[in-house]
Amino acid sequence: MVDFKKLDMGELGRHLFAKILKATASDGKFTEIYEECKMKQQPYEDESFPPNEFSLISDWDDAEVQDKVKLWKAFEWVRATEIPSLNDDDGKLQVFFNEVSPSDIKQGLLGDCYFLSVISVLAEKPTRITSLFLTDKQNNLGVYGMRICKNGEWREVVVDDYIPCWRDDPAFSKAHGNELWVILLEKAWAKLHGSYERIEAGFAENVLRDLTGAPTQVIETNDETLWESVKKADQSNWIMAASAGSTSASVDALEKLGLVGNHSYGLLGCVEIEDRFGDKVRLYQLRNPWGDFEWKGDWGDDSDTWTDESKKVANWTDADDGAFFMCEEDLIKYFSRIQLCRINDNYKYSFFKGRHKLNSFCLIRFQINGPGGHHYLSINQTDERCFDRHVEYDYSNVRLIVAKIENPDAEEKRLIYKNGKMGQDRDTWEEYENLEPGEYYMYVEFDWPDNVQHTEFSVSCYGEAQSIFMRDEKSLFNKDDLVRQLMASCAE
Repeated sequence: MVDFKKLDMGELGRHLFAKILKATASDGKFTEIYEECKMKQQPYEDESFPPNEFSLISDWDDAEVQDKVKLWKAFEWVRATEIPSLNDDDGKLQVFFNEVSPSDIKQGLLGDCYFLSVISVLAEKPTRITSLFLTDKQNNLGVYGMRICKNGEWREVVVDDYIPCWRDDPAFSKAHGNELWVILLEKAWAKLHGSYERIEAGFAENVLRDLTGAPTQVIETNDETLWESVKKADQSNWIMAASAGSTSASVDALEKLGLVGNHSYGLLGCVEIEDRFGDKVRLYQLRNPWGDFEWKGDWGDDSDTWTDESKKVANWTDADDGAFFMCEEDLIKYFSRIQLCRINDNYKYSFFKGRHKLNSFCLIRFQINGPGGHHYLSINQTDERCFDRHVEYDYSNVRLIVAKIENPDAEEKRLIYKNGKMGQDRDTWEEYENLEPGEYYMYVEFDWPDNVQHTEFSVSCYGEAQSIFMRDEKSLFNKDDLVRQLMASCAE
């Protein structure tokens, strides 16, 4: 194991870059690997994420993982076709059985509820899950491929079907029954980040972005725009999640209410109803990704606050499926953050990988085709989860300026300022209500720390029209000229 504390800054930078490459590099395309295994008549064994202890925990001596070491050392890696609980009486194993359902998901011994809550709300519209898979058929070669948008880039993640098991059952998450999709998606997520242990605890907004490509905003529950924001998201068919933060209530007190602290839930929608006294009540519908253990307070399934009319308006059902309603007052009390993923299943995605040296900037040219329209432009930094947890890594401050090129073929180009954004987040994005067809520049500048070696990032466009990014080798702009033109454009 590398002792990062003993490395000088140059060595640290090289190890950081190596860690990124290991966690996010493509290891070949699914079709190529499948055909090679078929030709050799040998089941696939993934050398980049092998069935050994280091794919469970990358550093077994780490003090922070000692609570897992004793149990996880007892895990065995077993082919999915050899796990009794995954194979029915006829030995039939499937990637999907009938239709994907939010209630398919069963959490295991891994604390990744933030990830499971996201795939649970994705499963509300099954095609949002099935579209992530490169094949929907089980194969005896044990090779499966998925698409995940990591660090702004849609890439194939290929895994084998070795599953960590405990007591003849998958140790981590799985579907109810003999389906593989939950197990495989979780394994692909673990592979991208180096180990299963590395994907414990996290933020739903990052998973939402990585599994959809769509920008995601976070709203604190005490924000005065909460109701209108969730209502708009619900009407737009966006994906939503909710984080239950730490509260003054004890664990026992929360459990009596049917809640779990520091847990991530799916947010299914909102509705306004009248209570039995004629007062308006704002309700939010949530789902526990465990598929059970529901809220027992006011407006829970068994609450006497419901009337026949309010049940009808809210489309209430009494089912032990993890879904429940909660009023806004209780939501604010027990939940801290709401994540709204601005997914549109008809939008198109494109990206460009770039880099620039310290104390410089990057000018990226892109084209909006067709009629133009509504778009989101993003700058995506390398996810901190791709690094060792003990490496001091922070997202850099970044500036984004978008300008339309009025005369793209002229020797002296005239720039029209459109918008700008500054941030220090993993994904910094801006919304553009109407980007006209034509060519644009994205000015990107990072305040890289002196110890950063990789200086890589990506930019992406998500919107109504297809966009094309391109290198602009002929650009003669220096920073002063560029800023001068943009300022002149703003003054017009």
